[in-house]
Amino acid sequence: MYTSADEDVDLRPSEVSAWVGWILFAAIALVLAGIFDIIWGIVALARDEVFVAGPRANVINLDYTTWGWINLIFGIVVLIVGMALFTGSIVASIAAIAIAVGQAVLNLLVIGAYPVWSVIVITLDVLVIYAIAVHGHELRDNA
Repeated sequence: MYTSADEDVDLRPSEVSAWVGWILFAAIALVLAGIFDIIWGIVALARDEVFVAGPRANVINLDYTTWGWINLIFGIVVLIVGMALFTGSIVASIAAIAIAVGQAVLNLLVIGAYPVWSVIVITLDVLVIYAIAVHGHELRDNA
């Protein structure tokens, strides 16, 4: 029997799907990647002798100071995007998709050297892109 006391009860199913978990996974992964890039950048700036360069190791023609600054700045951006993605920000969602697309393309370029790792990372990137693009509104609506 329906009484007036039951009027405040919301019987509609929750609009949050399990895909929000993938968005939170993306946010956590971005925060961790940002922290690792910041550490890597600081190490490259402070002690470039830590990086070993052999005859096949010098793929990118940059000195370690430049590479350190690139990693430091990129790490800060990725960390901020990851933290903002927790809030459901549309700007963070777009930036996270751009980062995931860039990472997928970079892993496609090295698929010959690291086939298993590249396929795993590309698959995770596609899942994260789908989760953010299609279900990002669920996180924004419930944040």
